[in-house]
Amino acid sequence: MPPAHMCCIHDSRESVAIHFAYFRRQNTIKTRKKLPRDVKELIKAKNAALRQASKYPTCENRSHAHTLQRKVRDRIQDVRNDNWSDLIVEIKPCHKAFWGLTKALKTEKALLPPTLRKIHNSIVFDGLEKAECLADSIEQQCSENLSFDVEHVRRVEEEVRRRVTLPPKGDLDPITQDEISKHIKALKIRKGPGENIISSKVLKCFSAPLVALLVTIFNACIKNCYFPIALKEAVVIGIPKPGKPRNLPASYRPISLLSILGKLFEKTLKTRLSEHLIVRPIRAGLPQGSTLFSLLYSGYVNNISRPKTDVQLALFADDTALFLRSNCFRNTLPRSQRAIDEQK
Repeated sequence: MPPAHMCCIHDSRESVAIHFAYFRRQNTIKTRKKLPRDVKELIKAKNAALRQASKYPTCENRSHAHTLQRKVRDRIQDVRNDNWSDLIVEIKPCHKAFWGLTKALKTEKALLPPTLRKIHNSIVFDGLEKAECLADSIEQQCSENLSFDVEHVRRVEEEVRRRVTLPPKGDLDPITQDEISKHIKALKIRKGPGENIISSKVLKCFSAPLVALLVTIFNACIKNCYFPIALKEAVVIGIPKPGKPRNLPASYRPISLLSILGKLFEKTLKTRLSEHLIVRPIRAGLPQGSTLFSLLYSGYVNNISRPKTDVQLALFADDTALFLRSNCFRNTLPRSQRAIDEQK
């Protein structure tokens, strides 16, 4: 029923506009999905923790508030992904958002940089010439590391080629369709696509036969120890640095957009590698670099035997420490020495 104050309106155009705005608001309220109950309770707990931390700014209260903030952020992201998946499943051509969704999936939002100026003050207008100009600037900024041992590099490459030719020691369990579907659901929808222009939103629209085809391709790649070259290629775009002139190639920070399918395959491999590693209960330090370095580091330190006594062994990136508790120094010293002798 329209609002009661419409009865006193004499202008027909104003009445029609208010009617349209009212019914549009009612339709929006009907189609808008409510947050789940657990999300609402989590938000209330987060707000209460923030008020508590503001009133009593202790380390424990701040840590509790930050933990709840992270939980709320992750849960909201899951709800958005679920709503997007439900929209893709339930949407029909008669839906008012169908054509807008199709246009949004096909639209490329990447903007080309303005005219660039080279070192010798020549101006570049064409898109291909801009790409070459940015590539030359990146090549000049990234200097080659010449201080390396050629013989050591040769030995490492020979060892890698030898190990690649060896047959696998054991057959891995094949990738299942449920495993791939779980990884697809966990993908973030606001990630830029790679060269094949398959975004996370499009990947979430895949039907069961297409997901089964992906499973077959990934299983064939694992069986043949092969990673597709097309999934390694990236689209490099330039992000302008704040406060820098836009017409200089050095004012852009290169960002590589990898293929979403490649990220999905890498995530599946990482999950399977992580299943074979046991994280030690006490370990400090974090190796820097790629995400695979942490797996290699865990595989290296897990070979170190643990002390048989009640002495705890802590592993750092550059050192090792032993922790134990005792009321008497005379009891502490022999136990520490026995633990050190066990590590030799």
